Amino acid sequence: MRFLLSSLPVLLIAGYSYSQAPVITQLDYYQLGGEYLRINKIDTELNSVSIGPSGSNVIWDFSTVDFDHPSVVFDTISCILPNGTPFFYEPGMNYDLSNYCLKQDTDTFAPWDDTYFYYRIENDSLNFIGDWADNGITEKWYYTFSDFRTDLIFPFTYSDTHTDLFEATYLDLSGGGTNWHYLSGSTEVTADGYGDLITPDGNTINNVVRVKEIITTVDSNAVSGVSDLQRTSYYWYSTDNEGPILQFDMHPELPDSVVNAYYLKKIDSVTSISELSEQTSINVYPNPTLNSFSIAIEGTTNVDLVISIYDYSGRLVKKKEYVGNTRAHTFSENLSSGIYFIELTNKNNLIDRRKLVVQ
Repeated sequence: MRFLLSSLPVLLIAGYSYSQAPVITQLDYYQLGGEYLRINKIDTELNSVSIGPSGSNVIWDFSTVDFDHPSVVFDTISCILPNGTPFFYEPGMNYDLSNYCLKQDTDTFAPWDDTYFYYRIENDSLNFIGDWADNGITEKWYYTFSDFRTDLIFPFTYSDTHTDLFEATYLDLSGGGTNWHYLSGSTEVTADGYGDLITPDGNTINNVVRVKEIITTVDSNAVSGVSDLQRTSYYWYSTDNEGPILQFDMHPELPDSVVNAYYLKKIDSVTSISELSEQTSINVYPNPTLNSFSIAIEGTTNVDLVISIYDYSGRLVKKKEYVGNTRAHTFSENLSSGIYFIELTNKNNLIDRRKLVVQ
């Protein structure tokens, strides 16, 4: 239930004009068919990370934040239509009111680690309907809103703000138990700054707006004796990217301390570019792997085919040319733990891409 939206103009002081604040629209959010890599950092190094100032023409420099730390976890976020998901028509849920779903695949080396986040996205708003997680026997839950939570208002720019009230039900099935939670709360979202962002890879992204989100929740079934919970997060959006680039979650009791950080990158979608691409694909096995793995080329082959292996930052770590005359190729590489992307190309045209997990 949205009830406040305000915007302040860019100020002119003593004849000096601040640079134009960028405007984020629905087209700058995740797009249907897109796939995104989310790198999750949760180690104690975050305690010393500063989120930087609010305001205009800010430079946020996170180039020293180490997302190569051994503790990082990799997720793949796929933006899909919800009506093909397993929980869309779940009885008693409101997921069938969604028109947009983010499927999160956490690389915990298990086939049952997906979480589905259901939204109703409009040209002027992003409304969270609920989510369903099925992480195997030890961790299952669902979350559904009877009064949806409006997370973003489109378009938004510096100093825009909105507040929304919501009601939800949360059922925790972890460990085989049944634990109901009836929730009510509010969300306050403010675009508190704009400027340039220097990413953990050292790249500079212009036209960035930072969004501060405060979610306050009252839980009828207290968690650890606490029924009134508050979560503050910061997001950086750009007119040149899809979805948030960075997300920092703050400690609930230490407001200047970061406890979780997420770095997101778009994975270019794969499309059929020729008759060959429609008939040819690759299969990677074993996946996950400790070191050695094989790549099988299936379908039509061609001697001009090239296999390339990239790390998550996009750095080429291995290239093998003229592979089309052999169906299977074995690699014994000394790869560090993490996520890699394997591409099959033909004369610089992308034919297929697969993700490889190295433990």
